[in-house]
Amino acid sequence: MTTITLKINKNTKAGKLLASLIELLSKEANGVEILESNSKSGISEAFDDVKSGKINSYKDSNELFKKVLNV
Repeated sequence: MTTITLKINKNTKAGKLLASLIELLSKEANGVEILESNSKSGISEAFDDVKSGKINSYKDSNELFKKVLNV
């Protein structure tokens, strides 16, 4: 089975047509299944980490290695 991820803009004519076709095929049980995915992109997760303070900053690489290697 092949999984294809599509971003469909339902505000366009082509988007409406494609979305309705996919919904029709999935209702007819013709081997098409709609899987909803609400996963965030990597950049969105990174921005969330920055907002929540889950980042570390170091003056230079020496300071970073001291922290990482506990020396």
